[in-house]
Amino acid sequence: MKLMNNYIKLLAGAALLLGCREIQDVPSPSAGTADFSKYVAVGNSLTAGYADGGLYEEVQKQSYPLMIANQLREVGGGAFSQPEVQGNGSGYLRFAGLDASGLPVLEAEEADPSFLQNLSNGPNFGNMGVPGIRVVDAAVPNYADFNPFFARMFPGESAPVSYQDVLTSSDHTFFTMWMGNNDILGFAASGGVEGVGSPSDPSTGWMDQITPTSIFSGAYAALTAVMTAGDQKGLLISVPDVLDGAYFTTVNATLLPLLESPAVAPLVTFDQATADQANLLYLLGGFNGANFVEGINLPMIQLGPGTSNDVRAFLPEEDLALLTFVEVQNEILVNGMGYLNSTNVTTLLTDIATVEAGGSVPTPLIIVLGLITGDDATLAGLTLQYVGARNAGADAATLDRIAGQVSLATGGQVDLNVLVPAAEAEVGTRALLAPIPTQYVLDNGGSDNYPNEIESVKTATTAFNAAIKSIADANPNLAYYDIQPLLDQVIRGYYVDGVTITGGYITGGAFSTDGIHLTPRGYAVAANGIIGAINNNFAASISPVLVNQYRGVEFP
Repeated sequence: MKLMNNYIKLLAGAALLLGCREIQDVPSPSAGTADFSKYVAVGNSLTAGYADGGLYEEVQKQSYPLMIANQLREVGGGAFSQPEVQGNGSGYLRFAGLDASGLPVLEAEEADPSFLQNLSNGPNFGNMGVPGIRVVDAAVPNYADFNPFFARMFPGESAPVSYQDVLTSSDHTFFTMWMGNNDILGFAASGGVEGVGSPSDPSTGWMDQITPTSIFSGAYAALTAVMTAGDQKGLLISVPDVLDGAYFTTVNATLLPLLESPAVAPLVTFDQATADQANLLYLLGGFNGANFVEGINLPMIQLGPGTSNDVRAFLPEEDLALLTFVEVQNEILVNGMGYLNSTNVTTLLTDIATVEAGGSVPTPLIIVLGLITGDDATLAGLTLQYVGARNAGADAATLDRIAGQVSLATGGQVDLNVLVPAAEAEVGTRALLAPIPTQYVLDNGGSDNYPNEIESVKTATTAFNAAIKSIADANPNLAYYDIQPLLDQVIRGYYVDGVTITGGYITGGAFSTDGIHLTPRGYAVAANGIIGAINNNFAASISPVLVNQYRGVEFP
């Protein structure tokens, strides 16, 4: 199901403790001004207890809402249930160690056969986290048809019309709401590959787009109105910067050292002539903006959506190579992805030999100078000039002059119009080109035709949080909690009773193997941040969670 494939969820933040050590001496427990007898957590995968690319039993039982509910029992909190999964649940990614090059090895654990069986608690769940749901999806009719995580939570014959309808009958006394990341994450995690369709119809591909702020604000306000219809109190949690997750921050640090390594550097180091010819090759192939230079070159990346013809060199200080980039990293080493497709170049070298022997070839002859030697290099360079001149509408005399040079270089007559048919020139050239596809990089601009993808994410995050805070400020029963400073602490390094938690992939302790969601330890820190905000805003005294009772990434 396409929707499930789009459920790459964002990391959440980690939590605010008062100081760098766990607090053991706390005031007497008190509910303050709130009634916690029926606590409900509204949210997406972060709320559901999703980790390691899946929803499975072990981590679901360590979700931050369940941690909070356990602490609320000391101040009048009641029973709290979750839409439980068994065993491997939807399946997940297990860390299995490092390969020979030092890269993490992830092994997929298969889904439990019972995962999609419908449950029966329905609106009675305390944890109403639904992986994949966006704010804009909350009022979508028949949402169960689009999201299996939602569908399994209710009996099939009485599946609710919408998520919002379910919350109407939840009978809660206090709630937390942490939603909004998925209204950005689909775009960010897909490298800015935009779908098309209506923001209110999840069947049309909108998951890959950022929800327009006006639509987000209205949908969030409507959802909040449902949760406060009985004057209930609640805490609205901000949308963290999704780009702080390990999914977006891991690869950049390793890519440049890879390109500078002895095994790879000779393949990506050009002299000026080679760089010029490579840039011309991209231009002839219909790509705009190739900027190879003398020296070590970073790979060309595709800007904008998947249909874009705009490229430029990857900028490690500005662009973000996604965690999925490891899927194409070997293609850089083996087939020249980001530079030229070495397999097709080799094929065309054979074509050159055929032409020099007086034969003809079925494929266009366009080779970059520097990848071949001697007369072959001369022939390739002149051929590029010929195709470029012809595509630019040069007169017959100019074309004849270049063709004559080709003939001199090969010692025989070569009909370039046969060798490189005009209709095939661009198609054939593209067979040699291999820019990094857009879905592996979130770029920081560089094209007049497409927006700056990173700026688009940050702008939306700021706008969404302004809308959430405005809604909270307008209702005396609501409070707003900005979790971003907490996330910033974790990224820098967060010390808790002898253990340092960071945002590093695998070893940091906060992010799970999918690089987006938290580990149980990360969720414990998040729970404490939320508990601290509840205490501060509702005059409560609720004890924090003991963070180090929970694990980070599990090592083999």
